[in-house]
Formats: sequence, C-alpha cells, structure tokens
Amino acid sequence: RLQSWLFVFFNIITGEINSDKAEGFFVFSVWAQKIKNLEYRIKNCQVIYPGLPIPRVGQRHTRKRNSKQIKLLFVGVWFERKGGRILLNAYRKLRLKYPQVTLTILGELPFDVSIYRSEGVIHKNHVSYQDLLSFYRTHDILVHVPPEIEGYGMTVPEAMSYGMVPVVSDICVLPEFVEHEKSGLIVKAGSVIELEKALTRLIRNETLRRNLSLGARKRFVARFSLPVFHKKLTAYFFEAINHY
Repeated sequence: RLQSWLFVFFNIITGEINSDKAEGFFVFSVWAQKIKNLEYRIKNCQVIYPGLPIPRVGQRHTRKRNSKQIKLLFVGVWFERKGGRILLNAYRKLRLKYPQVTLTILGELPFDVSIYRSEGVIHKNHVSYQDLLSFYRTHDILVHVPPEIEGYGMTVPEAMSYGMVPVVSDICVLPEFVEHEKSGLIVKAGSVIELEKALTRLIRNETLRRNLSLGARKRFVARFSLPVFHKKLTAYFFEAINHY
C-alpha cells in the first residue's frame, strides 16, 4: 500500500502501478507479455529478449563431435525446481544401456539425493561464471526440464550460444527458446519417460545431434544475441523519443 501511494504521489510508472500513463512497455518473453496482458491489461507491451555475447566456438561446428562419449549438463541452483531429479532418474536408466553417456550437475543437491562414483556423474556445488562457460564448451546436451514453472531460464540461450543441444520442458518461456527438432527438443514437463526417449534419440543419432547443435547456435545468433538485443532496444527507445 505504501509503495502504491508513493508511486502515485511521485508519478512513478511501473508495469503494475500507473501503467495506464506509460506509452509502452517491453518484457523479456512472450510468456511474460501474456501475463502482463491478462493480469494488468497492458496492451502496448513488446517482447525484447535479453541479449548475450556471441562466443567464439572454434571448430566445434566444422568437425564431427566425439560420439564415443556424450556429455549431459545440468545447471541449476534449485535442483528440484529445475528438473534435476527428473533428469537424474532418466540418466540412471540410460546409463545402463549407454555407458558412454556421462552427466555433470552444477548446483547443490537435496539432502536425500546421493551420487555414486560408478554412475559417471560429476557434481560441483559452486562454479565461477568462467568455469560455467568452459562446461558449455565441452558438453554436448543441456537438459533443463523444470516440471512446473520457469521465470526465464538464461542457462538455455547461454548453452545454445556454444552449440549445445538443449532439451527443455514445454512450460512457460522455454518453448520460445527452442524450435522442436530444429534447434533442440521439447519434452512434456514432469515426464521421466519423455525425457528418456528424447535423450535416447540424441544418444543414438549423431547426425541429429550435429544438426540440432548447428540449429541451436544459429537460432541464438538470430534471436538471443547481444547485437540483436541492442538493435531492438535502441529502436524502441528512439520510437519513444520521437513520440515526443
């Protein structure tokens, strides 16, 4: 209540307070745009995806990836909320059939989750951002499958920028990142079976992995890179300035 009173008194405009006085808004996803339209009746709301630098990937996209070992990557501070338990269950089933597959988990584990050395799992509670980027460079498939909710999921476009193949769940903003079977795979949220099927396809089909890797990198550059963000944001600001 105090915030509402102060914002009205000082004529401060946000997406929730005094929004009718704004000429326009921008948000980071179509999913967020729909929420603004439904909850706050904001119609003049555009989508501008946050931009990330375009990394140099060397010869990753001009040579065949090593099919003898396939590296899965999970990144998440909240293991449960980001779908870590779903991935671990699917991975343990896959590992029995495909021992060349390994999994790296970056983030703290719940107290009831144990990792065994024989499982081929690397686990690190905390890594620096530079170390995170090195994991993107050396791994093949990013698995990001929240079962219920995801605010944005910056991990996905980050991984795509390095040519990793993203496997994501079909909720919230995640389907905006990935074109199914063109730049990654989309699976039903909360389904261990669907995730296992998707990962099996990628493990068994090297051509599919390579094509999706190329597609992920291409889609990132075209939609989620820093130059695209700068271009769209600059145009939006100039449009607002010219209005006055």
